[in-house]
Amino acid sequence: MAFSTIDSAAAYSKLLFPALKTGVGAPATWLSQYGPYQYLDYCKPQYSVNKGNIQQFIQSNDSAAIATNLKLIYSINVLSGWYQQQSIPPQNLFELSIDILSDSLCKGLLYWKYDSSYFEDPQTKGKCAAIKDSLCKTTYLNEYQLNSPDVWPNPFTEKIFLESAINFLPANVSIYDLAGKCVFETKIYNPTECLSLDFLPHGIYILKFKNEFGSRLKKIVKN
Repeated sequence: MAFSTIDSAAAYSKLLFPALKTGVGAPATWLSQYGPYQYLDYCKPQYSVNKGNIQQFIQSNDSAAIATNLKLIYSINVLSGWYQQQSIPPQNLFELSIDILSDSLCKGLLYWKYDSSYFEDPQTKGKCAAIKDSLCKTTYLNEYQLNSPDVWPNPFTEKIFLESAINFLPANVSIYDLAGKCVFETKIYNPTECLSLDFLPHGIYILKFKNEFGSRLKKIVKN
């Protein structure tokens, strides 16, 4: 499907239903070849084990979504997304789900597709309940914490400062270019940290802040 067709269809949907968001069942990494989009709001990357490492899958789609102003609803192919096109084992479904739902850009997670024998299995039901419990543990975080870290100046020329809530530390900080390549990594322990980034070429980057609660992504610009 051509880019113009996707955005035209999204524009027509908004004309018919102005209050609703638009989305397409395609990964951000593919859609980013043709964006940014004027009318499309959401994309839907679907994970299966043949897509490779889950963290790299998330990072590449996050970078592409930020570059094209798209929001992400992830999907997992639960029935044939494992090795040899088998269903994903419950424990692995739990681990993949937590990885995806911990991502700050994730706006939702779908399991494709429904099968009663899979989802009614006691082990699967137990892991789905554990996913829900794990998510509920983070709901107490206040607005300041959810927006941690504060990054300034942005845009920057040589250095940036990170200001974080003390109970969000220690944390791992990574910086990626828009191709998804990691260009800088460090670990921070103090509420205010200075990162020297004078070696980076001018451009747009994605800063990833990750700790025990999950991860946050912020777009930073070097002038």
